[in-house]
Amino acid sequence: MVAPADGPAGRLRRVTAWGELSAALRASEPYRRLAAAAAVRAERLPVPAAAWVSRLLAEDRGRPLLVVAPSESDALSWREAARLFGYEAIHFPAPHLSPYQETEISLGVRAEEAVALAALFD
Repeated sequence: MVAPADGPAGRLRRVTAWGELSAALRASEPYRRLAAAAAVRAERLPVPAAAWVSRLLAEDRGRPLLVVAPSESDALSWREAARLFGYEAIHFPAPHLSPYQETEISLGVRAEEAVALAALFD
């Protein structure tokens, strides 16, 4: 959506639905309580909603957040939602072994771990 901007005639500013929704969320009392908390648990939120709220929290706190997802599929959904909202989430894959198995972790999982570690140091 494009709306007239304050200032010289002919200039337009872009108004995004996400920007308006983010401002409304940040103005809410529940969000202010979340932002003031030292640790946050996002329970019973759909994964994309939790990814959006965590992005806002990270921006407001001025630092990245560590998110632990309950399953590999939720972690991958989180990463996709992060891309939708314009930021990158680093995904550390869960090894597909229990600590009691005497088998090496697959090469694919090792490769994903290496990519995630490299993203942290870029």
